[in-house]
Amino acid sequence: MGKKFIILLVFVISCSGTSPIEENADTIDETPTTTSTIPIEEKLLIKDKKDGKKGVVRIVTKGIKVEESNDNKLVKTQGDSSGSGFFISSDGFIVTNNHVVGGAVTIDVYIGEERNSYKAKIVGTSECDDIAVLKINLPVGGAFYFEFDEINPVLGEDILAIGFPRGDEQITYLNGIVSKEKAEGSNQWSSIDYAFEHTAEILPGSSGGPIINNIGKVVGVAYAGNSDRQEFGIPSTVIKKTINEIINNTFYKTLGANAEQFLDFGLYIYSAEPNSPFDKAGFNGGELITHINGLDISKESTMDVYCSALQTRGDSAAINFKGFDIDEESDFEASVSLDGSKASFNLIKTTTTTKAPTTKAPTTTKAPTTTKAPAKVDKPYFSLEALGLYIDSFDDMPDGRNTYKRWRQPTILFGVVGNPTNDDLSVIRNLIAEFSRLISDVNFEYIDGVGDITYYFDSEQNLNNIEDCGELDPTASHAWWSGNTFTRAINCVPDFDYYKTFFDTEQNAKDCRVYSLRATFLWMLTDSWRNASSDIYGNNYFSRAYCNTFQKITELDKKVIEIHYSPYVINAKTINEVYNLLK
Repeated sequence: MGKKFIILLVFVISCSGTSPIEENADTIDETPTTTSTIPIEEKLLIKDKKDGKKGVVRIVTKGIKVEESNDNKLVKTQGDSSGSGFFISSDGFIVTNNHVVGGAVTIDVYIGEERNSYKAKIVGTSECDDIAVLKINLPVGGAFYFEFDEINPVLGEDILAIGFPRGDEQITYLNGIVSKEKAEGSNQWSSIDYAFEHTAEILPGSSGGPIINNIGKVVGVAYAGNSDRQEFGIPSTVIKKTINEIINNTFYKTLGANAEQFLDFGLYIYSAEPNSPFDKAGFNGGELITHINGLDISKESTMDVYCSALQTRGDSAAINFKGFDIDEESDFEASVSLDGSKASFNLIKTTTTTKAPTTKAPTTTKAPTTTKAPAKVDKPYFSLEALGLYIDSFDDMPDGRNTYKRWRQPTILFGVVGNPTNDDLSVIRNLIAEFSRLISDVNFEYIDGVGDITYYFDSEQNLNNIEDCGELDPTASHAWWSGNTFTRAINCVPDFDYYKTFFDTEQNAKDCRVYSLRATFLWMLTDSWRNASSDIYGNNYFSRAYCNTFQKITELDKKVIEIHYSPYVINAKTINEVYNLLK
């Protein structure tokens, strides 16, 4: 199939995240009376939030960015952008977000509100942690610097975000509190273990700046905000080890990619860090990755798949990539390992390929599959832990509910009716994208209206007027099946006021709502009551994760879904038979 890819070159000036700091050289004793450097280090260490401005820098870059235009095309832009950073040592090491310097050709650092800049070099980056470490040559006297806090951000803790919002050359303090200790950590630039949410506004230009507590210690790095006025930071405890390994040249969980994920396109590579595995393979910027180890990532909205591939592979194991090289107007295949021992990049010239499309690809329906197993299906391997979680999650269910049921049509339509919030829609769409990729022979699609699986969002009173909800239970999920095949399912979701009546804080109510949407999604795919013991398997959705505690769907949860939808067990009649076939 022919591909068309249009790159429009536009010159722009943009801001992506900033925080400036001034250096008060008058307070630095440049002639200590002892041969030890400790007194100078003590004087330069920031110990109070009022001195926080002394350790922050404004970062200005020139380079290439790619954005999605209103007419659904990828547009390449060239110009200046601005971000923030902060010193972590007196000799010039600086921490910022990787997305602040990603794609940069030049990096200029301004200490505080100074007008003179310093040229910075990149010491190292972690694309998945969205962290970059820079280094500048300092004038005599050294730099004021921050220490990282040793504990996680605490709910209700006072914090201060320091930066240069919207590229302003003046330092800005924005105060707030920690409003959520753990939140979703994946976005288009990265995929950290988790972020924390706070109320100090993060504007374009603030990214990469420090978030400090009352004694001047860094509790996190300004990370991202969204249209719902939610602000997020990367906890220091999550990335401190990575930063130290980058400085000591012992960090290997990176391929050296400066990248960004674009929904309906793939992972765009701005550049590859010199001497990194990607650089050795032949990536030089302008590549669009569409498949990782055979998985289509064009429908992903975050870098979660890419980062999971890095985290789950040994250093010498090859990670395989396919995509389109925009500059060369050619498909490519690459194979790269974290230690660089495997590093290949091959263009695949074809007579039918011209340019890759920049318009969004239409949603395609996967080929229909038969309900009978193929003549030859290799037995898959699942760990005893995953199989144990699977069978135990069905414990204590009525005998009739031990029937093995699954969706068998090639495409399952997930419908939404009523008044969902933006957060509700985000949770559902992310689940659809993730599990459509996970279950190879079923395609999940989102629609507005009634589907095979339908979410009804409304007040509890109005839900009573909906036949399926009111007839059964207005705040529950229900499924129908014939034999071993699901035919339809619904989830009746009352409005947020309903949730708030059960919890002492609004945040706990929000957490519970997200939990409920995820939990019912898994239930509507399996009919499992999720009764496995958390004492045995830990905190998974299939072992009863708590409603008001942040909980991502775990790798073990995903294995349970893979077990249930394995082609090897497609003709099983009971849950016990599934278990015995795979044990």
